Amino acid sequence: MVLNPIQNLTASLEGNDKILLTWSFPDEVDEIELTWSKMVIEDWMGTHPSCAWDVMQHFDLLDIRNLTGWRIKDITCVTPEINPQSGNTDVVFYIKVWKGDEDHRMLVYEQCIEEPIGGSFQTVTLNEAVCVDANEELWIGFYGNRPFTFPWAVDYSFVNGFERKGLFLDLYGENTVGDCVPREWINYAADYGNATISATLVNPSKEFEDRNKGSLTGYRVYRNGNLIQEIPFQFFTHFTDNHFDSQEEVTYCVTAVYGEEESEGECLTIPITGVVEEKLLITAIPNPSYGTIQIDGVEAVEIQIYNTLGQLVKTLHHTNIVLLDNHPAGIYMLRISDQDGNVFSKKVIKR
Repeated sequence: MVLNPIQNLTASLEGNDKILLTWSFPDEVDEIELTWSKMVIEDWMGTHPSCAWDVMQHFDLLDIRNLTGWRIKDITCVTPEINPQSGNTDVVFYIKVWKGDEDHRMLVYEQCIEEPIGGSFQTVTLNEAVCVDANEELWIGFYGNRPFTFPWAVDYSFVNGFERKGLFLDLYGENTVGDCVPREWINYAADYGNATISATLVNPSKEFEDRNKGSLTGYRVYRNGNLIQEIPFQFFTHFTDNHFDSQEEVTYCVTAVYGEEESEGECLTIPITGVVEEKLLITAIPNPSYGTIQIDGVEAVEIQIYNTLGQLVKTLHHTNIVLLDNHPAGIYMLRISDQDGNVFSKKVIKR
């Protein structure tokens, strides 16, 4: 059987030390699961009993770039079991959808979960059409109408650089994050876990055709013939490479993964020009590190920290001390800017 490959692979040199790859879904993919979670309950996280909350997953413009106009068909979540002795038997749960950006997020849809099944996965079909917009980020989640403890289920699936999008809290009232949730809980969950929330999106232009979902499970990215990234999400169609060697050109191939099989690769070659070489005198001590790293050889005005997927996870200003204590073990790329506007790269390893 011929497996449909990805389409429209493009590459662009971002600044002088990153390459952004983007692509489109394989042909005949007209239904996508939108989630950061592996949808397995591995723990429960909660707030202080006096705090009200929304819990959600976040998808930025790059994450949903191929989903403009697609309709949210349903949302799956796990509501907590209600203990009659707690006095919370009248709690009502709602699924919710927000759009906007991080500064101006607006609730665009909510729907009551008529018969919540506490402690189990439950899929709710939306009663109205809610579609993805081209210029708005997306948050999908749920809410309980009164505060109580241990409200949401999480997995602990840190997947190769994907972090801090699968568990977002929106606390309201006069409570602060510190009042509602111990800070170490938030750091731990945000680094290693995702709320067990997912949405099914369908392409309206193919909604009434015979559906051929296939078994698309993700993508693989190759650089010069070597596998450099497994992407275990159907919707995620971009990758930023900031670990390539300075040379005349780099060849990338991206394949669509269908369970244990993968399609033929869609490939392109991009010339590398003007890439800043790492300053020989710049050192990171210790490297590998258990969390705290000293940068020597340059007076840093700004240090941007990227994970293996090329996602910016932290920005530091006017310091040569890099703290990675609250970040998962792995490889990180530091993009160091000095006062003269020069930019240098340094790879570090967090144990």
